Amino acid sequence: MQADDKQAITTADMMEALTNLIEWNDTNLWIVLFIMPFNPFSWVVVGRWEYHTRSLTKFFGSKWIACYLNGAVILVLDCYRDMKIHELLADQPKWSPLQNEFSLYIGYVIIAIGLVFTLSGWYQLGYTGVLQGDYFGIHKEERITAFPFNVLNDPLYVSFDIMALGLAFTNASFLGLLLAVYQTIIMHVTCLAENPFTTMIYVEKAKRDKAAADAKIQNGDKDVQANYNQATGLKQRG
Repeated sequence: MQADDKQAITTADMMEALTNLIEWNDTNLWIVLFIMPFNPFSWVVVGRWEYHTRSLTKFFGSKWIACYLNGAVILVLDCYRDMKIHELLADQPKWSPLQNEFSLYIGYVIIAIGLVFTLSGWYQLGYTGVLQGDYFGIHKEERITAFPFNVLNDPLYVSFDIMALGLAFTNASFLGLLLAVYQTIIMHVTCLAENPFTTMIYVEKAKRDKAAADAKIQNGDKDVQANYNQATGLKQRG
């Protein structure tokens, strides 16, 4: 009986602690919990739809225009998500273990590291490289191996996780730590869905390029043979 009471007290204490650390009635909490997975889910769905149907390219008349407009929508959604996360963490209860200058500076350092990966990744890939250009038929000619891709396979996704952790420290937020874990899970699932498909895109591209090169060689051989036959015929007539 005493053990049951002790267990009940422990559970009650945990629930009370969570109530004190997280403001569950904050509307932004539920918006953030929804939009964090919604954004990458929409990237994957729209990207695959475009790759298989070319609907956006046909509608706008150009794969470049379609890609740039799709990228703009992605950026707007990401900015909205980031704004809501900042508003949420600013209004949430502070967690005393992180409520000190050392944790604040650690958070700034973590965010700075995330920004380095983000900015360098954008520099290497460019707008279309980051924002699904390969789904629209805008391909990179070769695999990028320079920093940050020589350090991480998916630096732009990892940078999301890093900066989410940094925000938890700078806002002294227990909820922020939970959101960082949530973000990491979302990005991992996104990579599992996106990376094999992107690999398939470039495998198919390589096959098409090889077929085009083989056809060009064959056509070249035919032209050589035709020229030879024409020259031979002229010589015999001469």
